[in-house]
Amino acid sequence: MLVGLDGGNCLETLRNQTLIYSYGWTRKDRNKNGGGVFIAVHDKFTTSAVDNSENDCELQWTEIQTKTKSVIIGSYYRPPNASIDALHNLKTSVLNVSENSKDKPIILAGDFNLLHIDWNSNTFKSGKPQVKHHQELLEFIEEFGMEQLQLKPSRENNILDFFLTNHPSLVKSCNTLPGISDHNMIVLDTDLKPQYNKPKPREIYVYKKAKWEEIKADIIKFGADIINSNTSVEDKWTNLQNGIETTLNLNVPRKITNKRHSLPWLSNSVKKKIRRKHKLFQKAKHTGKPDDWAKFKQHKRATQKAVRQAHWQYVNTILDAALAEGEGFLQRTSHGSDSVTS
Repeated sequence: MLVGLDGGNCLETLRNQTLIYSYGWTRKDRNKNGGGVFIAVHDKFTTSAVDNSENDCELQWTEIQTKTKSVIIGSYYRPPNASIDALHNLKTSVLNVSENSKDKPIILAGDFNLLHIDWNSNTFKSGKPQVKHHQELLEFIEEFGMEQLQLKPSRENNILDFFLTNHPSLVKSCNTLPGISDHNMIVLDTDLKPQYNKPKPREIYVYKKAKWEEIKADIIKFGADIINSNTSVEDKWTNLQNGIETTLNLNVPRKITNKRHSLPWLSNSVKKKIRRKHKLFQKAKHTGKPDDWAKFKQHKRATQKAVRQAHWQYVNTILDAALAEGEGFLQRTSHGSDSVTS
């Protein structure tokens, strides 16, 4: 899961990477170029919408189903020079969510641009600006029984990005990594057991075995009938769709595809190993011979190693590309970013 804000084209940088092609996105944009917040959750997890209509701040909510209790996730951004209303509106939104969530865990993450807090004592650093804003945030955290778990600098020497939750026991670790903007990425390991969406097998056409001459003949025939028919544009379009679907079903073989084999890091050689693993398993299951089981287990270990290596090689390639593009983004926006320094 990714929780973040779009400080320009960072979000498009992420969305253009094949690594996250299967993520579902919820976002709340500003009414101008750039900005806004988003939450991206892999489509293998079960999520549901959270009413965001009464939310009068840069805040997006989503709900992730787990095996025990659902978790409410929020992505928040407070501009550096925002009025105190930004925190008042945040409080109102969290209050509405908590009242409707029936004691579900709430996680709120984002860039608060409030850096003058000593998180060891949860107190404001005296002599610093925006006293009321910092006090409002501390009161907000106390009122909702939350804890701020992100205690490492996320931009220069400042802790600007927070991770708040009313169930701190869910978080096993919290670390920072270089990001694709001028902020570090906050990486958390949580003790959540999400509910998975079991991918459904899909039926696809095998076009390399299609009967193209028959398809062309059918298209010419029903195409002429559609052109010469005295029907509305909508009816012509419907007849065209039906005609194409009919000829494809008659003249193109179909097969059931396994979603796993559509993963971008699985090369043909790795897929071949996977297919051989399945064959060895079926043989060992059928014969029950120790030698066949030994061959299967040996090949299974080799296949798992090949899949892991291919996956991490793919991930590293994508991250290298994202970081390189992020450096270019920083150079383009270094004179006009929404940032705060101490």
